[in-house]
Amino acid sequence: MPQARTNNLAIGAHPISAHAPHLHCSTSATNLQYLRRPSAKLSNDTAEPPPHNRQEAIRTQATHLLHTLDPVTFVRDRLHFTPDPHQQQVLDLFARFGILNCSRQYGKSTVTALKAVHRAYFFPNSTILVLSPTERQSANLVRKCRKFLQQLDLPLKGDPHHRSSIVLPNGSVIYGLPGTDDTNRGYSAPDLVLIDEASRVTEDAFQALTPALATNLQAGLWLMSTPAGKQGFFYNTWITAGPEWTKIQVKATDCPRISPEHLARERAIKSETLFAQEYLCQFTEGGCALLNIENLTDAVTPEVLPLFREGNPTYILQGHPINSNPNARYFIGVDLGQQRNFTAIAILQRETRTLDTRDPVTFAPHIEETYAVRHLERLPLGTSYSEVADYIAFLTRHIAVTGRCEVILDATGLGAPVADMLRSRGMKGPLHRVILTGGDNQTTNQIGTGIPRRDLISRLHLAIEQKKLSIARDTPATRDLLKELANLEMHYTPAGRLHYEPGGQEKQDDLTIATSLAWWKAQIPKAGDRTERLL
Repeated sequence: MPQARTNNLAIGAHPISAHAPHLHCSTSATNLQYLRRPSAKLSNDTAEPPPHNRQEAIRTQATHLLHTLDPVTFVRDRLHFTPDPHQQQVLDLFARFGILNCSRQYGKSTVTALKAVHRAYFFPNSTILVLSPTERQSANLVRKCRKFLQQLDLPLKGDPHHRSSIVLPNGSVIYGLPGTDDTNRGYSAPDLVLIDEASRVTEDAFQALTPALATNLQAGLWLMSTPAGKQGFFYNTWITAGPEWTKIQVKATDCPRISPEHLARERAIKSETLFAQEYLCQFTEGGCALLNIENLTDAVTPEVLPLFREGNPTYILQGHPINSNPNARYFIGVDLGQQRNFTAIAILQRETRTLDTRDPVTFAPHIEETYAVRHLERLPLGTSYSEVADYIAFLTRHIAVTGRCEVILDATGLGAPVADMLRSRGMKGPLHRVILTGGDNQTTNQIGTGIPRRDLISRLHLAIEQKKLSIARDTPATRDLLKELANLEMHYTPAGRLHYEPGGQEKQDDLTIATSLAWWKAQIPKAGDRTERLL
């Protein structure tokens, strides 16, 4: 039977007082006083099957007591879940206050649900609040709790006044709440509060909840999350938590369920800063420049020739030679603007070369791919979408790229009508429609491919940082792109989401988006996008 950790049970100054000044607690208690007393006898609500003889009754009572005091044994025996050593620390019954700083895909939502289920099952009439940043995430977490409870063959129901809730036969209730302050007021004296993705829950939501904790001197609180910048109550608690807090850090490299192969793939498509935050548990700075000047200077080279002489694709009509490579493929990224923002066009070349060396096993020749931005331009402010469509269609028919080009169009907002116009303008080659989102995952629908704006820019940043992408020095808008990239800043929203904002006086990012769109398609040709082939 596990022994109590006395440093987590002393009830003196409330451990969240530093972040919620209105909380004042000065109660002394024994190690188990903060726990609601478990049921003294077994019942049909929470008990093991009734014994057939006295010896079996003693064994059942002993097992029940063991499972009450040792959640790790309970989840193994009854829920068939084997927690790793860090998850065992989270489940520890005597860890009243805790903070888990962990990698993405670690399993924090699962261990959060297990902790809620154990408390609700063994301690009758408990109120457990489970918070997540959004209502959808809260509902998913409650569903996890319900699935675990169903393994215990309990008749479960919900609170008719709360959609995301579970009411147990012993009177315990689990509520799933979104991380917004207006919905979290009114829950008094909870016994346990679990905040999943705490770094993404707003400070206002946390402050709205802490008065409820102040009215129950025996309440427990756990914060579990991946970092999201040096801000908010999750970060402040991590750096200031006293000995009454159990602090746990789990990097992706410490989690046996996250393979090195997965980490290698993530490292390849994420910037160093973003990878360190999401997989190495680092609290990164916000408001800083995304790229340093040295990286940008190294990327720009006179060795990469502009695709068109004098940077003007119409010069071919006057007999000027072109600089295209007949063995290359071209990706035309288009970020649409009109009155306030420029329409920007970036043409990226992907060249595949067969090397003289061969694979020692298959004897197949080695292949090398190089990437270069060969053309950058901004169309004048006020250029109509009809004129934009005509110009893009002209580029796809240009002798420098025709038959070997693809268009990647920002279809966010009014981009969809422009995509429709291109059908009637004689465009040559595939068209990929991309919708920039503020979410976390890439999606596909009838309109096109939804890509988080943060991820799109982050991939371009990584390509420049790792010297995978070169930029022609002498295109019409190379200097404008460098200015945009140099002024691009990382920021965190109040909910802890990382995003990129254009800085400087002009606050433009149109060329950055156009180049990012071209790089996305050139680097990841099979990214689940919706493609239209226009012949």
